[in-house]
Amino acid sequence: MFEKKKEFRIFSQGDLSVDDYCRQFKRKADDLRDLGQPISEATLVLNIIRGLNERFTIIGIHMRRTTPLPTFLQVRDELRLEELTMAKTPPATALTALGGSGGSKSAALPHQQQPQPPPQLQQQGSGGNSSNGYPRGKCGGTP
Repeated sequence: MFEKKKEFRIFSQGDLSVDDYCRQFKRKADDLRDLGQPISEATLVLNIIRGLNERFTIIGIHMRRTTPLPTFLQVRDELRLEELTMAKTPPATALTALGGSGGSKSAALPHQQQPQPPPQLQQQGSGGNSSNGYPRGKCGGTP
């Protein structure tokens, strides 16, 4: 039984999805209850928050400071929502590469073309044709 309590206290998310992480934590709490060592919901919630990986640091801080403490189901649902949001949001390094957060405007992905300035009219010597094909000199008259 001591070993099961220790497993419960040191369990952390690692690379597990939110669903797998919460399911395994709940199973550990149920196993301890079946052995005569019930785990309160508050203890379960605090241990789930404590064991979150670094991607969930901010939401973990928010949940830990909520009064009253959220229930297991509320924590699981909030973490699921956060995980879904993370999956749809590009990482901050991608935003930097696109010039979106602190990166230079010229830093772009290779397949993106940078806007080119309009071509400058090239002047030729006097009496020649301009770059638009019309003769230089007098307007509308004969040369």
